[in-house]
Amino acid sequence: MAPPQWRGLLHILFQLATVTGILIAQVINIGTYHIRPWGWRLSLGLASLPGTILGGLFLPDSPNSLIERGQFEKGKQVLQRIRATQQVEEEYSTILAAQEAEKRGGSPWIAVFTREYRAQLILAIALPLFQMATGINAVVFFSPQLFGGIGSFGEGAKGVLIASAVIDAVQVGATLVSVVLVDRLGRRAILIEASIQGCLAEVALAGLLAHAATDSSAQMSHTASVGAIVLVCVFIASFGWGWGPLAWLVPSEIQPLNTRSAGQSITTFVQLTSGATVGQTFLSMLCSMKYGKQDVLCAIMKHLLSCPVMLSVLWLHMHQC
Repeated sequence: MAPPQWRGLLHILFQLATVTGILIAQVINIGTYHIRPWGWRLSLGLASLPGTILGGLFLPDSPNSLIERGQFEKGKQVLQRIRATQQVEEEYSTILAAQEAEKRGGSPWIAVFTREYRAQLILAIALPLFQMATGINAVVFFSPQLFGGIGSFGEGAKGVLIASAVIDAVQVGATLVSVVLVDRLGRRAILIEASIQGCLAEVALAGLLAHAATDSSAQMSHTASVGAIVLVCVFIASFGWGWGPLAWLVPSEIQPLNTRSAGQSITTFVQLTSGATVGQTFLSMLCSMKYGKQDVLCAIMKHLLSCPVMLSVLWLHMHQC
């Protein structure tokens, strides 16, 4: 639905809306924390309102989908409404031509696996996979467990919720940076910088936590806890303006119209499957690991996952995708 000249900006606005929603949810969690015993029900109930109102009442079907199902006039009307002009004949003809080409050439699910679209298929799989390899879901999903022993924002569950809200606010700010810079600096430059920044922040955080664990006290020192929060924020910022929005944007841009639906479906499937795998395995791994010198080595080896991330960015540039 997005015009080609605005597709990059609007795609990142989608990511911005997502992380802003996460931040709002954290603020609601903090606000309902003291409402006992039904505060958690209020928090979950409020989460259902945006999707119900927006998706159920105001979100139109896309012109491509309507035309594909034979509703040509309605598809044209929706196209005119979202473009805010009656002069949509050129774009409408392009959609019709793509639909005809799809009928002649077969299903997009067959086309996307052909040799002609192999580069697009590889990127549709690799980019969301490397996005999850950064470790973002481990931080987002399990921030209460990760920040439980840090204590920079107070003791107990409320301090953990505040720390999580700070992390989410950093991600919102970083995504705003990406909105401003993505069309000025280009995708490749931002991805390379984000990969380097995120890798360095994670390795530094692993070293800090391992060093703090040698202290005999049960709680981390205030200096170490503040340093840990800062390093996590540096990592979150790198994801917020790099791999967070661009791992969705690049696959959508490189897919031609006749394979875009299949390509985006593959990207979404890989991203959600990888995220679910992290969700099911990370907490057990976290509980079984202990701090120490050996774990610094393990952390460094784990964060060498940023090397294939860097290679994928260079491959992307070499193939001019």
